[in-house]
Amino acid sequence: MDLNTLNFDFDKKEADKALITIKKSNLIGIISHRHPDPDTIGANLALKSALKQFGQEVDSICVHQPPKTCQSLIGADQYINELDINKYDLIISVDCGSLSQVAFTNITDYQGEYINIDHHASNNNFGTINLVNSYLSSTAEILFLLLTYWGFNITKDIATNLLFGLYYDTGSFMHSNINAQVLNIASFLLEQGASIQEVHQNMYCNFNLTKFHLWGQTLENISVNKDQTSIAFVGQEDFKKFNANQEDISGIIDYISMVDNSNYAVLINQDSENHIKGSLRTRKDGYNLSDLAGTMGGGGHRKASGFGFEGKIEKKYIWNIKN
Repeated sequence: MDLNTLNFDFDKKEADKALITIKKSNLIGIISHRHPDPDTIGANLALKSALKQFGQEVDSICVHQPPKTCQSLIGADQYINELDINKYDLIISVDCGSLSQVAFTNITDYQGEYINIDHHASNNNFGTINLVNSYLSSTAEILFLLLTYWGFNITKDIATNLLFGLYYDTGSFMHSNINAQVLNIASFLLEQGASIQEVHQNMYCNFNLTKFHLWGQTLENISVNKDQTSIAFVGQEDFKKFNANQEDISGIIDYISMVDNSNYAVLINQDSENHIKGSLRTRKDGYNLSDLAGTMGGGGHRKASGFGFEGKIEKKYIWNIKN
């Protein structure tokens, strides 16, 4: 791969500062966002593997366990689910669009260096060092550019981790965030030993029966309102009915957005006893869903965003009797 063709579209002074900070750190914690997806997991494990080339001691941290789709990645079984802010002299978060996505309440008490690596337009540069670019496809793409700029060796394991993130956040290379650079990076990762068959198999060919049942009910209940918005709801009783969890609903929003003539799609689900999670998707160019999500305290990208707030979903039935 001709590195001269790469667009290193980030602040190189910040990147240089980040590398200096990394090299002088003794114990580093890398945080993935809550309800993690393959981009945040792949980026986390790729960075962890790279930093070990410097001999650094690194922990992968997330409030939730990695999803089944990422279980084959080396290191996915070594995540820590608690954050001890007194343990680390450097914290790095990957793919966290806001500090709330870190989901550890004590993160605001952390006083050390904090490197924020992300690609969400809603990111407000909450780190002491910020490597954020909303024009790139994924955090995996940002991390590939950073590791290349920093001079790390892209091993087979790193390549596999990055390909997981790249493949997921581009919708299997079908979303509008695809360009020549993304495909060139993917080609390079394949040359380093990553397997696109393994990535696809883990993401899309391992659905359990529980997931099919939950998806079936959710898709059956899609409605389209007068503004041509496709809407679906998943409440706690739905998860309990099929003995399902948040991982089982992952990915369905992309199908809800396929409704003919729909402007954009909304999936509302109750992801805990008193918390509502909203996901927004569109395939049209005229909508900025990040702005829409921002009105509800969320954010993300123009065509894919989300939000969350305290609350519960309750079904309401209306019966009309006509003569």
